[in-house]
Amino acid sequence: MREDIVLSSDLGSTSYATTFVREFLCRNGIGCVDKFSIVVDEIFSNIANYAYKDGKGSVKVVCDYDVPSKIFSMTFIDSGVEYNPLNAPEPDVKLPLEKRKIGGLGIFIVKKFMDKLVYRRKGNENILTLVKKV
Repeated sequence: MREDIVLSSDLGSTSYATTFVREFLCRNGIGCVDKFSIVVDEIFSNIANYAYKDGKGSVKVVCDYDVPSKIFSMTFIDSGVEYNPLNAPEPDVKLPLEKRKIGGLGIFIVKKFMDKLVYRRKGNENILTLVKKV
């Protein structure tokens, strides 16, 4: 089962992306809807905030579920500035809050929840795929 949606890359579209993924999960009987919603919110809002210098662009969100293997994946595709979130330094979560640097915690959480993250640049597109066995 595969579905996709193309949305404007602004923060106002984050809720549409989250709803799209939540509905896909529910239609396919996949749990952990709230955790996946956090993942979508983090990835989509990062694209909305940083991918396009002029703030105008689009994001394609693709949901795919392979029933026999119980593998669910989400792919986010944008044609914004090249950025591989997997290269972001991991935050030191052992430091007290007041000593931590700002940023990086969202991707850290995404990495902890998902089983696999794959980034690639194809032409002028950032393609980030997140995979979870459900």
